[in-house]
Amino acid sequence: MTGESVSTKSNRPMALTPPTPRIDCIMSTQRNQPAEVVHYGSPSKDVPWLPVSTAVEETWSYSIHNAVVAPTPGAVWLPDGSIAVELSGGRDRIAGSQDVRGLARSKAKEKLTGNWAIMPSHTYYHFLLEDVPALLSSLRFLKGNLESPARVLVAKDAPAYVSDFVKTLGIPIHLTMSKKVCLESLVATGFASGGKVHPASISQIREHFGVIDNPGSEQIYVSRVGFRRSFPWEGELIKVLTEALPRLRVIEGHRLTLNQQVDLFSRAELVIGTHGAGLSNIVFSPTSTRIVEIGSSSNFGDHFWRLSSLRKQQYSLVWIKPELTSGVSIKSVLEKTLTH
Repeated sequence: MTGESVSTKSNRPMALTPPTPRIDCIMSTQRNQPAEVVHYGSPSKDVPWLPVSTAVEETWSYSIHNAVVAPTPGAVWLPDGSIAVELSGGRDRIAGSQDVRGLARSKAKEKLTGNWAIMPSHTYYHFLLEDVPALLSSLRFLKGNLESPARVLVAKDAPAYVSDFVKTLGIPIHLTMSKKVCLESLVATGFASGGKVHPASISQIREHFGVIDNPGSEQIYVSRVGFRRSFPWEGELIKVLTEALPRLRVIEGHRLTLNQQVDLFSRAELVIGTHGAGLSNIVFSPTSTRIVEIGSSSNFGDHFWRLSSLRKQQYSLVWIKPELTSGVSIKSVLEKTLTH
């Protein structure tokens, strides 16, 4: 049952692969979300390997005494020096993070008393769909189980969207330049990074931002011109699309505040874009929104297919083959976009 408090005497391991055999540093635990089998829609014929269903793991919050954290990557080390795999986003995230590997043997430069949660500084997709619901679960656990108030630890040089988000929490924030910090009491929530978003996390995000599911009228193109994952003819595609769709609004996510992105995408009728973090905002879009994602063998993941399926949105994938000319590719995008 969601919200179930569990005694540490049960010897439940901290993660599926326990980071340490010792759990005496764990003061209390709570299950937030049960394990679930998620069913998606029918995949595109162009990429039949898109998942029809997948299992998402249960998530737990943990109250830990004398944990050491790295605020930027969000890594958590237990008092014996072992890394808490689940609380750090799983082994894939740890293995891919130079910050985590480089900090493993360094000592904390700062020690803070009281009850804490952490808000990492990850790229926008991981921030919005993994870190935000994990922090919201941690704060809910703190509120329900600990008498003294909580604060949130954030890196001083965190991206603007992180700063925008923590301001919405209405609780004290501590900004730090320290790469590692020792916390008297940490509450953190485990999750597995990699695109398997729990349906309950989507509900948490939308509820926190007060998003209402009403049909929208905004037509949005998420541009990546000049950035990684753009393609050489994206500028030409934008020109063709704006001529065909006079109401199409071309945006660059990094030029909008978090609240502006929430507001805009919550009113979306149509969202078009190449595979990239800007499409994460479809979590705010109504169920009536049409999603057109442009992908290729060198730039695609099933993240937004999963997300749009969970939101019950109409998803189309335009699969661009490298050997095709820009003219053929643009025509494919236009046809898929204008076909209802």
